[in-house]
Amino acid sequence: MQIERRAIDIALSHCLPFYAYRLPKTEDVVFGSQEDSGFTSDNGFKIVPFDIESSHKEKILYAQLSAADIINKFPEKGNRYLPEISIKGTGYDEYMRSVADCLSQLQKGALQKVVLSKVKIVGCRLESFGDFFCRLCSEYPDAFIFIFNSEETGVWIGASPEILGNYADSVFSTMALAGTRLAGDSTEWSKKDMDEQGYVVDYISDILHSSGVNYSISDKYTKKAGKVEHLCNDFTICCPYATAYDLINRLHPTPALAGLPVKDALDLIRKVECHDREYYGGYICAFSPKKLHCYVNIRSMKFDNDKCCLFVGGGIVEASVPGKEWIETEMKSETLISLLR
Repeated sequence: MQIERRAIDIALSHCLPFYAYRLPKTEDVVFGSQEDSGFTSDNGFKIVPFDIESSHKEKILYAQLSAADIINKFPEKGNRYLPEISIKGTGYDEYMRSVADCLSQLQKGALQKVVLSKVKIVGCRLESFGDFFCRLCSEYPDAFIFIFNSEETGVWIGASPEILGNYADSVFSTMALAGTRLAGDSTEWSKKDMDEQGYVVDYISDILHSSGVNYSISDKYTKKAGKVEHLCNDFTICCPYATAYDLINRLHPTPALAGLPVKDALDLIRKVECHDREYYGGYICAFSPKKLHCYVNIRSMKFDNDKCCLFVGGGIVEASVPGKEWIETEMKSETLISLLR
């Protein structure tokens, strides 16, 4: 991992487009950088926006240069410059108004669930993004850890616990992840959390059924993600690669990041949120021949030279209590902010 750590810092210091990731429950880090814009390969990484109708487009980087190539080709120190983040943080009153707007639509029966996000701006100047990446790997062994940089997207770093879709050996897997509480809570899950996660289970089941694939689903279980935990069911499907790729596109965005019905929830989100989600709530995908590792872009941050923009969301249903929703999002954000201190 030390070679990749150095390559991350060198690539950023020279403003190079690159990616690095570590799969859950593994120690190996995969690094890639694309020097020639016309280069293509079977191996690479892409980042996809939350709202595919927005001005943000998916960005793909192919594995042209390895970590060793970066270390051997470029000086250790360059002139690092990260574009300034213009997004403003979400205040308490603003968030409460947005929750009230969502609850109004839910009470009318127009929707079952809306996932409302907010932004926290944290002042920080990371001396080494490579070190921070390694800290995430150490703190979150069960998460998909990634860093991605390009001129179009800026620098994103995250530790996602949520699979959108993995594919290997002709087997596709996905999960229904929702509901949040502090890790280690021994009480029963609340009805609100059970309902919220149940909507995601039903949605994924409907997508798979309409796709004509046979699938199996695990029992519901509690999945730990750092200082918090979530309700989860795993889905498994045997299918060809083309079907797996199609399922990824059909599943995005899931109700866990948008709401239900998805289209109506997206329309409401565009109206009530005062910020642009950009790539938060979209997905990141590492690909190689006949393999996909796609994760929902949550627990992620966008950085500039002296601050980071942390996006965090929570599901709003008719039974939601606005004050509790604020507390839940604060709890989620703390899982990453604590590592910046």
